[in-house]
Amino acid sequence: MRCQKCGYVRKAEDMAPEWQCPSCQVAYAKASDSGNFGSVRPAANVPAPSRTGSSSAGMLKGVVVLVLVAVVGYYGYSFVSGITITSETTGNMVEASPISAGNGVLFYTAAGCSYCDQARSYLKKHDVKYEEIDINSDRGRQEFQQLGAMGTPIIVVGDQKMTGFNEDELKSLLKAKGQWK
Repeated sequence: MRCQKCGYVRKAEDMAPEWQCPSCQVAYAKASDSGNFGSVRPAANVPAPSRTGSSSAGMLKGVVVLVLVAVVGYYGYSFVSGITITSETTGNMVEASPISAGNGVLFYTAAGCSYCDQARSYLKKHDVKYEEIDINSDRGRQEFQQLGAMGTPIIVVGDQKMTGFNEDELKSLLKAKGQWK
């Protein structure tokens, strides 16, 4: 069959569908409907196009998508798990702690936590001795879960824990436990 638009003669090995010219990609039915090419009919007995290689290309796309999802998921989790947010609030900040600091102060922190930075500065300014524990360390992660915490900082003074940072609350807690100087 010869295409009325470009003059291409269809061959048996052409991969284009029977309704389309392999050379110019015009759809025979559309060409005949528009009246530009007269009555063009698709060629008979043209073999169906081979699908060789398309399954491996589809599989490759699937693997690439899976890898991208895994990478984004891993780095997204790493990013989000390192961010803990507590607001500077009053009331119900101090409660009994399942972990005791004995006669000392345990200070649970996370990198990039501005409230942790504020609390650290406050403790240093007032010469309060404390043990700082990163919640992303093995010990920190385990104790953070035991504390039932949702954010940082967590400051344990004796048998009481303070969630978040508030100067007045922390000062009262330190005074009550004999840690204020």
